[in-house]
Amino acid sequence: VYVHLWKLRLHTRRESYAEHLWHTASAVLFVPMVAALFVADARGVVLWLGLAMLVATHAVEVFDVRAERSSRDALGGLSRTELGIHLAAVVTRTAAVGLLLASLPAEAWSLTAGPSAASAPALVALASGGLLWGALAVALLHIGLAVRHCPACIGWAPSRAAGA
Repeated sequence: VYVHLWKLRLHTRRESYAEHLWHTASAVLFVPMVAALFVADARGVVLWLGLAMLVATHAVEVFDVRAERSSRDALGGLSRTELGIHLAAVVTRTAAVGLLLASLPAEAWSLTAGPSAASAPALVALASGGLLWGALAVALLHIGLAVRHCPACIGWAPSRAAGA
């Protein structure tokens, strides 16, 4: 959020706007993924919907990476710091999802699996709930900035776009 929205203000740059849209799609998909996999009881249809959101997020990230070259040419490319942040975020998400999936009993994978009597430890439930609210805030911020700085909507007057 700091690098993309504050430091580089990608949403205000014509050549980076498509990348901002990919970030927006990723942020939006992250909300139901977290809700399904970490907040809800990840079993049956809920588990599979969460995994579908995860797969969609990976697809969006491929398009995001493809857009970064042209998006960042004028900025000198992707910095090592930003690359490190991306790597840490992907590794953290992958580890969290991997641990969650490894902890599920075999019956959780059945489409007909119902809710479990077991519940997550209080600390996990608290962290997951906080993550969900944070993810929702980031998604809404991305949507708001995408709408406010839409090139087709504002005729892309750079002074108006940058002055937000």
